[in-house]
Amino acid sequence: MSSHAAQMLSLIIAGAIATGCLALVDFKETCYSDSECSSGLFCNNGSCTDTCNESSNCGPSKQCNLSLQKCVAIPTCNANNEVAVCGKYACDLTTSHCNTDCRGPNYAKDPYRCSASTVCTSDYSCRYPCTNTYDSRCAPYLCDTIMEYCSDYCTGSVDCASGYVCSSSDECTR
Repeated sequence: MSSHAAQMLSLIIAGAIATGCLALVDFKETCYSDSECSSGLFCNNGSCTDTCNESSNCGPSKQCNLSLQKCVAIPTCNANNEVAVCGKYACDLTTSHCNTDCRGPNYAKDPYRCSASTVCTSDYSCRYPCTNTYDSRCAPYLCDTIMEYCSDYCTGSVDCASGYVCSSSDECTR
């Protein structure tokens, strides 16, 4: 319970004792930031929940996995496991964590933040280059032949590789 909720509870109890009336009150834990929630809970839209979001502080060596909405350990990487752990992104050898975009100093594109087989795109994501609509490296998506790199979202199943459909979260899934 946040300190604000605790203060409100003591005022209500004091008022109930003074008037001789005790009311049942629902003390839903409300919040403005993660620090106002009990341990292991996050502030999401004013309520303390166990699901994290992009602004949640999962603590040291953890990050919010947005698809799972849970805090997970940040995978550590090195020069030997970079591709297996980081996929399209390069390993930041100073932190042993995978880069999450290819944004360099002053928001300049930094291709070295991508793996050797990907390119840094205008939205600072690392994507596989392609020229054929049905390039197998793009699955479950298709190749954006105008931009010449693999798509990473869909607006309809026509944007997905064969055997995949576009989900409500704009992802191609089976």
